[in-house]
Amino acid sequence: AEGATAAVTVTRAHGGHGAISVDYATADGTAHAPADYTPASGTLNWTDGDTTPQTFFVPIIADGANEGTEFINLSLTNPTNDALLGPQATASLAIGTGPGTFTDADGDRVTVRLAPRIGGGSLLVFQDDPDGDGKGAIDSIQLTGTTFKAVVTIAVTRPRGGTGDGRVELGSVTGGGDLLKLSAPKADLTADGIQLAGRLGTLRVGNLSAGSGIVAGGSPTQKTALFMGNIADGATIQLGSAIGGLAAGAIGAATVTAPSAGTITVKGDFGGTITLSGAGVLAGRPALGRLVVRGSMLPGATVTAPSAGAIVVRHDLAGDIAVSGAGVLAGKPALGTLSVGGTVRDSLVSVGGNINLVTAAGFDGSRLFAGYTGPDDGVGGSFNIPAAVGTVRVTGRTNAFADSFLVATVFKNVYLTSINSANAGTPFGIFADATVGHVTVTLPTKLIYPGQATLGDFRVEVV
Repeated sequence: AEGATAAVTVTRAHGGHGAISVDYATADGTAHAPADYTPASGTLNWTDGDTTPQTFFVPIIADGANEGTEFINLSLTNPTNDALLGPQATASLAIGTGPGTFTDADGDRVTVRLAPRIGGGSLLVFQDDPDGDGKGAIDSIQLTGTTFKAVVTIAVTRPRGGTGDGRVELGSVTGGGDLLKLSAPKADLTADGIQLAGRLGTLRVGNLSAGSGIVAGGSPTQKTALFMGNIADGATIQLGSAIGGLAAGAIGAATVTAPSAGTITVKGDFGGTITLSGAGVLAGRPALGRLVVRGSMLPGATVTAPSAGAIVVRHDLAGDIAVSGAGVLAGKPALGTLSVGGTVRDSLVSVGGNINLVTAAGFDGSRLFAGYTGPDDGVGGSFNIPAAVGTVRVTGRTNAFADSFLVATVFKNVYLTSINSANAGTPFGIFADATVGHVTVTLPTKLIYPGQATLGDFRVEVV
């Protein structure tokens, strides 16, 4: 930080035979003397038998400019008594300032605050401004000694008549303590993103770029609320605490990992991976309360949890869902509701327990297994958990149910508005280990089970 002193340590290796000395000196890199640092030079001496590391110091100038991380060059020369120089490291001067107002690259005013005082701790801001003109993104914010009373805000204001976009890039926020709230809705995360060892209460940020992330500690019985924009491919969210709520724009091939989640809302398409362990979840409560995807669940997307209250996809479902049923009370659903506004296409929905309700406009090339693992038609597989499916409704009026398999111990009611009964001679349909209560197919011709069990390649079977 400005006004501090950088310590540089030189180590003598391979024994301490003989007295030796070496000269040291600094030279400009991206940091410039005397504006950024005071040059240092001299000689370091070791007596015979002495292997103690020697240290010299480089004063950093408090010039008031936040220029990010800059570098100086260090040199060791003129070793005496046949001593040899080993590999030398590059030194960086991290020149930061406390909370305040900065200017980003396109002219927006960025104000960083830490409050309240009773929250304790301190904050350093490092701006990405290698040319020293006082403008640039926020390279990093370093938090020290914060508690769960501390609140960090990053506000972005576009000056009247200015050319800025009203947003700022934020490389990282790091800290070893807790944080009650980080409010930066106009800051887009780049680089490492949010990296906190402690608990995080509430986070509001902009977009997450590829490779950025949100990592925070906490325990499974604590909750974190997350509000953000779009999440790019390769971004990561990893929490030690439960997700109380997560609201995001579109989510690419990103990963979300936590003990449990209350409500997750995706305003666009979802192409990522959600993995919930179920740690800390009370008996009788689902590990995933509710997932709502207002777009489509894309191919390659996955949701894995011990239990789920409701999964709602407004358009197509082309990813996979795995609900293990671990920890679910006897007689209760492992999955309450699966509702798909479009078509379930080339998907595997595997549930280790009961399902209350499944609705979709279409089911094409997909599998719905409840308490079952094995081949699609239920023959030769394992019904390892007695599982009942309450109601299945597929509502599309033209070939809506095609080349798909519903397999469970028990089906109570299945309503298929239309099926594509021609499947190149390959049977498909509904297969149960114990009973099938009622099945109705309306189009292209009527089928009612019990009574009729086949229509073309479509089957209703107890295997």
